[in-house]
Amino acid sequence: MAPKKRPSASIDRPPSDVSIKALKLIKESISHHSRDNISNHGSAILYRSLGDIHIKTAALIGDSNKKCKHLNHAAEAARQALAFFKKSMPLALFHAKVLFELAAIHEDNKG
Repeated sequence: MAPKKRPSASIDRPPSDVSIKALKLIKESISHHSRDNISNHGSAILYRSLGDIHIKTAALIGDSNKKCKHLNHAAEAARQALAFFKKSMPLALFHAKVLFELAAIHEDNKG
């Protein structure tokens, strides 16, 4: 059975205040970690969390352009997390998952 299509972008709600605050806090934390050079492990976790927030936001959006924007941000965050631990299987799988989602969106837009 084919998955149901999401509603059109005209009824998409803007990100909630909580989502905006979460993104702001994660980005501030990443900034502090990179400035203070605290630990690779902490930075990788923060980038992974940032990617997770973008993936979950993309899942709630029906507009494919906005969805692609969030998935691109998630892919970049996953890439940055993986840069800290190149041999991390969970981070590599997360990165692959995001890239797979992006490919699916691009395929849907073609046809």
